[in-house]
Amino acid sequence: VVNLRGVGGGGKTSALVTLNGVKINQLVDDAVLLKAFPVSDIARVEVLKGGTSGVAYGDGALSGVVNIITEDPTKEKQTKVETSIGSFGQFNNLLAVSGTQEDLGYVVTLNKEFNDGYRENSAYDGKSGSAKLVWDNKENSRIELYMLSHEDETEAPGSLSELQAKEDRRQAGDFKGKYWNEYHHFSLSYDRQLTENISYNILGYRTQRYSDSDFGWGYYEITEPSIGANANVKINKEWGNKSNVVIIGTEIREQEASTGPKNSGHSHSKVNGSAFYVQDTFSVNDKLFFDTGYRYDRAIYDESLTWPSFEGELEFEGHSPAVGARYKFNDISSVFANYSRRFKMPAIYDLDAVTPEYNDNVNVDPQISDNYEAGINYRPSKYFDSQLVYFILNTNDEIMYDPFNFKNSNFDTKRNGIEGKTFSEITDKFGFGVNAAYMNAEFDGSAFNNNSLPMTPKEKYGLELKYKFDDNLIFSFDWKFIRDFYRANDFNNNF
Repeated sequence: VVNLRGVGGGGKTSALVTLNGVKINQLVDDAVLLKAFPVSDIARVEVLKGGTSGVAYGDGALSGVVNIITEDPTKEKQTKVETSIGSFGQFNNLLAVSGTQEDLGYVVTLNKEFNDGYRENSAYDGKSGSAKLVWDNKENSRIELYMLSHEDETEAPGSLSELQAKEDRRQAGDFKGKYWNEYHHFSLSYDRQLTENISYNILGYRTQRYSDSDFGWGYYEITEPSIGANANVKINKEWGNKSNVVIIGTEIREQEASTGPKNSGHSHSKVNGSAFYVQDTFSVNDKLFFDTGYRYDRAIYDESLTWPSFEGELEFEGHSPAVGARYKFNDISSVFANYSRRFKMPAIYDLDAVTPEYNDNVNVDPQISDNYEAGINYRPSKYFDSQLVYFILNTNDEIMYDPFNFKNSNFDTKRNGIEGKTFSEITDKFGFGVNAAYMNAEFDGSAFNNNSLPMTPKEKYGLELKYKFDDNLIFSFDWKFIRDFYRANDFNNNF
C-alpha cells in the first residue's frame, strides 16, 4: 500500500505508482508489489503530490504520483556483488553487471532476499531478475527495453487480540496464512528528437501478475495480465526570455483479472481504457511560470462477478483539470500555488467481495479529489534545501469499507494540513534531514460527519542521517514517528 497525505489510510493505495512510466498498481486490489523491484535497480524515486503531475500520469493519482526510475547502464563495465545480513534472519544476495559497448548499454541484476520476520509465521523468501538494454545514438534517438521477473513466498502472521498482544506480540494470530506471488514486467520505449523544438515518445508494455494464498479455508488465486501503450509529443518554443512547453499525449490499455477460490468459480473482469491529455508550461520570464493541464479518462469494465452476482458492463469517465503558478524571488527562494482535480476508478475488490459474508458493491462511484496547495521553497546553498507546504484535499465519493453494512461504500471526506522538510549536507560526507507533518482528516457529511478518518495520523515526524565513508560504503539511518490515529474501520472514533 502506498499512501500520500493520508488518503487510503484504510488500506487502499491512494497514489499512482509507475515504473519507468508504466502504471504498476494492480487492477484487482490496487496493491503495488514493491518487493518485486530490487533497490539496486532504482536510480531515483520522484514523489509528485500537487500541481499538474496527475495530468500526464492519469487515473489513480488521488493524492499524487510515485514515479520509480531504474538505473541506466554505466559507461564503463562494472560488476557488483553484495551480501548483507540483518536482524530476524535477514539475508540478501545481489549480483549486478552493467556497461556500454558503443551505442548499446546494458544492466543485468539478480537478487535473492530472505528473512524470518519479527513475528511467528512472517517469513519472506523472494528472488528477482531484471535486464535493461539502452540503445542511444547520442544525437536524436533512444530505445529502451526493460524486463523484470519476480517470485516470492510471503507468510502472514494474522492480527492479534488485545489479550494476545499483551501475552506475546510476536506470536501468530488465529487467522494466519501464506501468499505466493509472481510478477513479470516488459516495457519498450522509443524517444525521438524530430527538430530542435519537437520530440516524441512511444511506450508499449505488458505485465502479468499471479498470486495464490492459503489462510486455512482453501487456496485463493488472482491472475492479472495487462497490456497498453502511451504516446506523447513535446513542443518547446522560446522567444526572448519567454518560453512555452506543450505536451500532448494519449494512452490505451487492456487489463484482465480472474479472482476466486482455486479450482472453483471465479470472478472475471476485463477493462478497456483510454485517455487523452494536454499539459502546458509557460514562463513569462525567468521568475514567473504558469502551469495548466487537462486530462480525460474513460474505461469500460466487462464484469462477471461472484459476490455480488453481477453480469454486465460498467462505464466510468473522469475529467481532470489543473492550474498552477510559481514565482522565483531569486536563486534561493520561490513560492508556488496549485489546484488540480484528480480521478480514480474503482478497483475490482471495490466492486466484488472476496468471500460471501461481505456484500461488495457494483454501484460505487469513482473517486474525485480537489487538491489545493501553496508553499515556499528555500535553498540558500547546495548544502541546504527546505520546503513548507499547506494543502487542502477534498474527496468526493472516497471508497471505504463500511463496517456497518459489510460492503464498500462512497463517503465524502476532507483533509488539510501542513508539511515541512529540510535536508542539510554538513560536509561532503555527512548530511541530515528532518520532516514533519500535521493533518486534520474528517468525514464530510453522512452519519459520521466531522469524525476523524480511520488510520489517518494527525502527526508524523521523521529524521534522516547519512554518512559516506567512501564510494563503496554508506551508512544511513531513517527514523519515523506517527501518532494520533484511529483503528481501521473505526468510523465512530471509539478506539
